[in-house]
Amino acid sequence: MGRKTNLRQLPALAELFPGFTGWPPERTQLHCLQEALRTATAKLQRATPVPFYSQRELARFFRVPMGTVIRACRALHDEGRLTCVRGSGMHMPG
Repeated sequence: MGRKTNLRQLPALAELFPGFTGWPPERTQLHCLQEALRTATAKLQRATPVPFYSQRELARFFRVPMGTVIRACRALHDEGRLTCVRGSGMHMPG
């Protein structure tokens, strides 16, 4: 059985973060990614829950390990900015 396609109505990450070339060397990737995802969730907030970017997509775009993405998403989940549904991915609550 193949994976279910999750239709996103969000702009491409390149549109949301134009000119992204990497993180400053004096800051950790985790903290920079958490700040970027907080900014993204604030900009993209909707009245109803919407699917968020996949963790693989985030890791690929920001050029960070999957473990860093997982920890950043877990932190945003703890803050209530993302909800995680096993098998359905992450969503931004409405």
